Amino acid sequence: MFNDSEYGLKRTLGLPHVVAVAIGQTIGAGIFVLTGMGIEFTGPSITLAFLIAAIPITFLLLVVAMLGSALPTTAGTYMYASRLFSPLGAFVGVWGYLAASLLGAFPLYAISAAHYLQAVVDVPTIPTAIGLLTLLYVVNLLGLSFAAIIQGLMVAFLLVALIVFVTLGFPHVEVTNFTPFFTGGFGGFAMAASILTFTLVGANAVIELGGEIRNPGKTIPRAFLISFPLVLVLYVFVAIIAAGVLPWTETAGHPLTVVAQSFMGQASFNFFVFA
Repeated sequence: MFNDSEYGLKRTLGLPHVVAVAIGQTIGAGIFVLTGMGIEFTGPSITLAFLIAAIPITFLLLVVAMLGSALPTTAGTYMYASRLFSPLGAFVGVWGYLAASLLGAFPLYAISAAHYLQAVVDVPTIPTAIGLLTLLYVVNLLGLSFAAIIQGLMVAFLLVALIVFVTLGFPHVEVTNFTPFFTGGFGGFAMAASILTFTLVGANAVIELGGEIRNPGKTIPRAFLISFPLVLVLYVFVAIIAAGVLPWTETAGHPLTVVAQSFMGQASFNFFVFA
């Protein structure tokens, strides 16, 4: 059993906070950018590819849920690896993950967000991306409880934006756009499914907060049971709109803004981009 009390941490996060963190860590630039890339590989079968992509992530979350509920601790990625392998191995692994995030994932997401804003406002890419990263860094410096509230608000806006995308897009879906269904054969479908796993991963970050979650033995598994199915269902509906509103050749390789712009009014499109 790990003892987090020595670090002065308080268990302040309840189920709603943890669900918000799990959803927020899952929904990101991936769904907005990689959906078009998946369509490029497999066409309208992107809808099925999301379901296949969810299988390995489900097993990952099962393991994480068991660890997080049985041995809740802060910085779970390091703590579990240090006990299972060695402190040195865990140290190298965590710093490798951190380097990949700082040099790869974070800049990629920030630049993607800047590109989305450019669909509405003429802003420079790099300064905007740096500004967004700095803003989020400051939010986290203000404390976990405050960051959790901001995370919850951001998640709410993201969910509403995607729900608006699905709701407004459904009347414009053309069944004929789903034929042919597998445009890239088995290889293309497998490639799309593998890429889409990146849109579904992220909720496992909850184990980093185990020492600050109230009743983690129940809260962590419940958070996964709520957040992951919710995100998956939403993603499948998003994929239906992305593949069904326009011919797949027009959306292949493009972000969701291309699809959204084809059926949204200016106000709803602006909200979709800014959210």
